[in-house]
Amino acid sequence: MVAHLPHTPRPRHLDITGHVSPADGTVIVGEARGPGSDWTLEALPALLGADDDPVAFVPWHQAVARAHRKHAGLRLH
Repeated sequence: MVAHLPHTPRPRHLDITGHVSPADGTVIVGEARGPGSDWTLEALPALLGADDDPVAFVPWHQAVARAHRKHAGLRLH
């Protein structure tokens, strides 16, 4: 998948961490510094696949199809 991002200043630094919250499941935390930080943090859920439709994904390559079966729900961008 190729993501076409708008021309925006990129942050100089972006940290993405995840942990499991007993109440809500997985929680992703992002911290960005530099130009474009606000845009990056606002777009972070979509960049990490929150808007993806897993039903629409069709793995054409055999290795990708195997990985998809073994790790259903994994998102790579």
